[in-house]
Amino acid sequence: MLRVGFFTPVHSLDPEVVQDYVCGQIIEQLYDAPFTMGRNHEPVPLLFAGRLSRRAGLGGSVELTGTVREDVRFSDGSPLRAEHVVESLRRVPSVAGKARIDGLGQQVRFTLHEDDPRFEIRLSHRWASIVKREGDTLTGTGPFVVRPGWTPEHVVVDRNPYALRRAYIDGVEFRVYPPSADGRPDALKRAIASGEVDFTTALARDDVAELKGVRKDFQPGISTATLSLNLEHPALGSLEVRRAIGEAIDRAAVARVCYENPHAFTARSVLPPSMWRRPDGMRHDPRRARERLLASGVHPGRPLRMLTIWGPRPYMPLPQETARVIAQQLDEIGLRVEIVPTDNSLDYRSRTAGGAYDMVLGGWIADTPDPLDFLDAMFGSQSIPNAQRPAAYANNLSRYRSDEMDAALDRYRREPAEGSLQAVMDLVTRDVPLVPLFYGPNIVVHGWHVGNVQLTAVGMPRLELIEIE
Repeated sequence: MLRVGFFTPVHSLDPEVVQDYVCGQIIEQLYDAPFTMGRNHEPVPLLFAGRLSRRAGLGGSVELTGTVREDVRFSDGSPLRAEHVVESLRRVPSVAGKARIDGLGQQVRFTLHEDDPRFEIRLSHRWASIVKREGDTLTGTGPFVVRPGWTPEHVVVDRNPYALRRAYIDGVEFRVYPPSADGRPDALKRAIASGEVDFTTALARDDVAELKGVRKDFQPGISTATLSLNLEHPALGSLEVRRAIGEAIDRAAVARVCYENPHAFTARSVLPPSMWRRPDGMRHDPRRARERLLASGVHPGRPLRMLTIWGPRPYMPLPQETARVIAQQLDEIGLRVEIVPTDNSLDYRSRTAGGAYDMVLGGWIADTPDPLDFLDAMFGSQSIPNAQRPAAYANNLSRYRSDEMDAALDRYRREPAEGSLQAVMDLVTRDVPLVPLFYGPNIVVHGWHVGNVQLTAVGMPRLELIEIE
């Protein structure tokens, strides 16, 4: 049994609603999506027998057809059928909003209103996982099955004997070690040092420096910490105010809160470096920020409410300390800030869905290596979260609505060329819906008895491949 340590409680194991990294890591072990992303960043069939076939449909539509594999079984031993795929994907707005989904026997047909060359990538997302729902019981096809009686602090999964992705180990025990009052991961570090925990991806780079007798693997991440500016707020609807906020924030100083070597992590654009390396041109200039704010004529009548992520994340190890530094920098140009912590992922989801904030200190972890997915989640009009569209797959927390941006994203979807991507990035630079802060690395810490540690293309651990000596 592999013992994995986390910071934050597990509030749901439903891929339809989960947005946080901890629950997402567990869900990766329980369910499969129709496709997975290969190391060459191309979609690879998993639950389907092959790639989707394509033909022209009526009225300019496009029909894509896939065949469900005959050898796929749910963890209860029952066979996977097209009806299960249809039922699951009809619940996913990012898929059902693009296609009519029908199925019979082992055939699944997607009728797209307009062509989408990246549609198979949509079918690789975590929230596109295929789930058999019977009342409150969720059954998947992944390498493990959750043991009954799990709690937010303790989840055990056992090997699924029917899985396509066969596990080498008998199971995984996930246990929560809450951070101390100052946000530090002291309990988790002690558990790793004592051998109580075998494996974690929750620690930041500076946290692992003093750990001895364990293996530490560092890899470039594909996540970005951001300060989203709610454009629905009258003051933040002003472009000059948003530009002033961007100039007021010293991104290197903010990154120094979490990293001893801040320049290696300071963001140069919203996209992680593996996706885009050109800088956004945003410079720290508090004098210019004060002048810009004064010239705008905008005077918020109250402190701006900064909603903060509920706990440490791979892209933000110390959210409350980071929030305090940003609040101080904004205060220096005349903008008062009220820091509003969230209790957990459910509280965060509820508050962001309702838009009850002025700014959000959070971020995004890429779901695929495709820059379009990252940008669509952050800036697409259809990615503004609400009660029906939770932030599990909608992270436009700036509530940024732009026909020009939607058209640019659609063009990049149809024409995945550098020029199309540049057009999207130019709009982000022009409109300043958010301030990119710093990037998060992928860090794995594990005992020397844990072998064959591998990560997916987006940095999720392949726990089913792990071997314990």
